[in-house]
This record gives sequence, structure tokens and C-alpha cells, in this order.
Amino acid sequence: MGESYDTTSTPTSTMISTWIDEVSAEIDLSTQTSFTVNTTTDEYHDYNSDQNYIILNNSPLIAITTLAYNSQPLGVSATWVSLTSGEANDYLTYLSQARIRIHSDNYSIPSGYKNIKVTYTWGRSTVPKTIQKLATIMVCERILDQKMKQVRKKSPLDMTIGETTIRHSFASVKAQKEVFFEEVKRIYSSHGKLKVYMDKWNE
Repeated sequence: MGESYDTTSTPTSTMISTWIDEVSAEIDLSTQTSFTVNTTTDEYHDYNSDQNYIILNNSPLIAITTLAYNSQPLGVSATWVSLTSGEANDYLTYLSQARIRIHSDNYSIPSGYKNIKVTYTWGRSTVPKTIQKLATIMVCERILDQKMKQVRKKSPLDMTIGETTIRHSFASVKAQKEVFFEEVKRIYSSHGKLKVYMDKWNE
């Protein structure tokens, strides 16, 4: 938007940092995934020996840190046996599906409750450009909300960029919000997860 923000500006730099965190969480929730690298420790799964695979709770999978099974029956203290990844070893991973296929020929793992334990990393090590753009637009929309509140109190609104002062009317700021709104819809649609909160755009 060609402006700088600090602790005394409207909005403040602290507010914008908070909005960035909130927008990131909103995008993760809307797309049911994460665009950062996350670690899940000791996630337990029931094992069905007829299926030979488990599906992790989070996707996409980046890497398995540890995978182990409990060799003891229910009612007995657990003894965890580590498994090794690889076609010639104990299991294979399918990263996009967050699925693990265990080679049952190598290990006779009994069916049971919470007898598989996994620690793994998931998410994305690089944020896609479209998601970066989406987050930027959503934060800018909140900034414009603040600008519109200023315009209501004092119209037109003076915005100083360098040595140039631009006078914005309520209509011009609202028009920019509508442009952002359409772009947010387009990006969400391209990711197959359209989730737009109409009430905040139509205030």
C-alpha cells in the first residue's frame, strides 16, 4: 500500500503483526492444512493387520522421524519396537496422502488399540506464492478497515506517502476493499476451499 507503520501509526505495527498471525491461522483452518513446517510428537494409532497401513492426522507429510509399534498385548507395559523406512525395510510413506504402509511380511504386528506411535514433520517448507499473496491481501483488507473508520470520522482521509499527500474518500477506500474481496475469492477458489466471511466485507 506504499505506507510505513510504527507504534504510533493507524493501524500500529503491533496490530499488523497480530493480523498477520491471525490471517495465517485463518488460511490454515480454511484449507485444512498448514503452510509452515510442523512437528507432531507421539501420535498414536490403532492398527488393523488386514489393512497394513495407517493415515496420519496431518498432511501433507514431510518426513517420519520415528515409527514404532507396541509388541505387548493390552494390560501389559508397552515395549516399543522401532521400524525402519524403505522398500527393503519395514514401511513406505506416501507424502501427499500422509499415509504409511507397513510391510506385514517383515513384521507380524498384531491388531490393537494405540499400538502404533509416530513422530513426524508435516506441512510445507516453502509457502506457495498464491498463499503469500492471499495473506498479504487479507492483511491489507484489515488495514483498509481501519482507514474506512478514519474516513467516517474525517472525510476525506489524508494519506502521506513520502512527500506526497493523497486525499482518499470513503468511496475510494471501499472500492479498493471490493477489489481485494474479489481477489481473495479467486485465490480461495483456485485452492478448492472457498471460505469467505461475507459479514466483515459488507460492513
